[in-house]
Amino acid sequence: MDKHKHEIIKLFSLDKVEFKISSEAAHLSGLLNDCLEDFNDENIDVNVKSESLMKVIEYLEHYKTNRQTEITKPIPIEKDFKDIVEDWDYKFINNFDDDNLLQLIIASEYMRISHLHDLACAKTSCIMRKILKENGDNGPNLVAKRFDIEQNLDEEEMKKIEEEEFKSV
Repeated sequence: MDKHKHEIIKLFSLDKVEFKISSEAAHLSGLLNDCLEDFNDENIDVNVKSESLMKVIEYLEHYKTNRQTEITKPIPIEKDFKDIVEDWDYKFINNFDDDNLLQLIIASEYMRISHLHDLACAKTSCIMRKILKENGDNGPNLVAKRFDIEQNLDEEEMKKIEEEEFKSV
């Protein structure tokens, strides 16, 4: 089957907003590629909110003609985020607030766009690492607060976990 039978693909977000994407860009997503290959339909419903889908399309359209550079994993401790990613990626991902960054992680995982997923996770990891580095013992609480992570453990349970981790070192 011709991989690029349809030149323009219509994507419909979770909130029913229509977007257009080139076939070349769509094929960079494992999900969209499978939909195009298996169903040969130029209209695809995507379980992603419109705000995130718009950014995913921007990313895919950029990389349909540009080579993606792999992100080093694990991220070297002495490196800043801007030192491990390409300039375009750095500018692109730095436009996201925390909520939208987490939504991008979910969207890129769902749409099977590994480089975008790696980029968003690396950015999140670097944010967390910076908070932990700058805030010592209070760092984990600040990370939890910043990313709205619920901590269901009381102080006694936390102390027990810390003691167990210390014993395993």
